[in-house]
Amino acid sequence: MKHIQAFAHTTSKWDGGTTTELFIWPDGSSYAKKNFDFRISTATVLVDESVFTSLPGIQRTLMLLKGSLELQHEGHHQIALTPFKVDRFDGGWKTKSKGQCLDFNLMCGDGFSGNVKHLSVDAEEEVHLDFTEEYHFIYVYSGAILCGELEVRAGDLIIIDDEEEVDIWADKGAELVLVEVNEN
Repeated sequence: MKHIQAFAHTTSKWDGGTTTELFIWPDGSSYAKKNFDFRISTATVLVDESVFTSLPGIQRTLMLLKGSLELQHEGHHQIALTPFKVDRFDGGWKTKSKGQCLDFNLMCGDGFSGNVKHLSVDAEEEVHLDFTEEYHFIYVYSGAILCGELEVRAGDLIIIDDEEEVDIWADKGAELVLVEVNEN
């Protein structure tokens, strides 16, 4: 298990806000070069309307964390997102957004697929997680958890390598994003 604390993440600006890269695979790959197999990030949208960057060949899963967002995928579908609701779409689609928010993103390149789920952990609750895919991640959106002996706070990411099961405990409650990625 690897713990990446919030201060270690890289944040950069884009036309409508900021993006924070939580994880990118393989090591040494780059979002700018589009040579990654998969990437996990958060983004703030600080403008009322924006157009998503075209990412042909990338399958995107977007979960809203805060605010509200309407996505219009030209010629495909339209969806209104509220916190913890998810949309999956092809990164090559022409996508426009309306609304300001904080979102969570999983981008998978050729040969990879993934899933993003929300988990709310109540105060003093212990939860047993059984992961089934090849790559496993837990992002703490709010609150804090104990995962084994690790104290994991808001903004932190846990990478679970070989273990398929973990127990987590929240003293005061926590909102988590669970990510599973599989090589097809």
